[in-house]
Amino acid sequence: MKPPPEHLKRKVAIVGFTDSRSLAPFNDPEFSIWGLNALFLLGETVPRADLWFDLHPAHLIEADEKRSAWYKATTMPLLLQEAHEDFPHSEKFPAQQVRKEFGDMFVKDPGEFRYFTSSIAWMAAYALHAVPDLEELHMYGVDMAADHEYRHQRACVEFWLGIAMGRGVKVYVPDTCDLLKSTHEYGFGTDSGLRAKLKRRVEEYTERLAQIATKVAAHKDEIRILTDMKLKAEGSQQTAQWIYQSWCVADHKSMQPDHPDIDGGNGKPLEAAGDEMPAEAFEGLGLAVVGDAAEQSEVPTGADHH
Repeated sequence: MKPPPEHLKRKVAIVGFTDSRSLAPFNDPEFSIWGLNALFLLGETVPRADLWFDLHPAHLIEADEKRSAWYKATTMPLLLQEAHEDFPHSEKFPAQQVRKEFGDMFVKDPGEFRYFTSSIAWMAAYALHAVPDLEELHMYGVDMAADHEYRHQRACVEFWLGIAMGRGVKVYVPDTCDLLKSTHEYGFGTDSGLRAKLKRRVEEYTERLAQIATKVAAHKDEIRILTDMKLKAEGSQQTAQWIYQSWCVADHKSMQPDHPDIDGGNGKPLEAAGDEMPAEAFEGLGLAVVGDAAEQSEVPTGADHH
């Protein structure tokens, strides 16, 4: 019997971006390793992959120089919304076929099933579609624990893991992963360990914040000096901006003799409106005040003056 392709073995490990990706079976030849999107940027922490997914629109991929360059160079199969001429190993992701395969799960109006809220959900469904004799489906680096977009995507990923289990596929998620976890069993009150996990997470971040606070305290003098320098620089910038706007002609064209801003066409700018410019406004700007006019002072040593 012909062995399956490297990327479609009976054991599939989907690898995402969170820390548990380090637990993936990169060295186990029985597994196909599937990656996605910009995971390649993590370098040696993802030492092997056999199939790659990027289901974002083509224009977003093309706008990412690093991603485009990597997709051009990779020799592994690359599944995109559409095959791309610049990426020689790219193929069209069979979204319609995947939808149709699971379309008969509803009693009413069977057709195309459309519950896919993330790339990970598509990948899990694709594993069931592309590997009919799939034995194991593992998730690493896929916590769906964040407070923003991933939270609403989590239920869909868990749904597809449930479909896999219903088909007899063995599913694995690390203990540190939030998928398929709850705080307790309803009615029986059995603690699942998630409470302890969350408590540890709070303690870890509390300790990390304390370490950061210690470092900030150790550098408080430097921070104070830099803050003071920043405020002074901002003040000088604002002063220079005020001088420029109040006393300089808006653009070089206004220096032409026939420009309406020129007094009588004699090449001299009209006086700026507003109060007389105080001498202290020129401090720190390399300008010296002579009478009511400002003239350039000597250029500081080492300045590249043009």
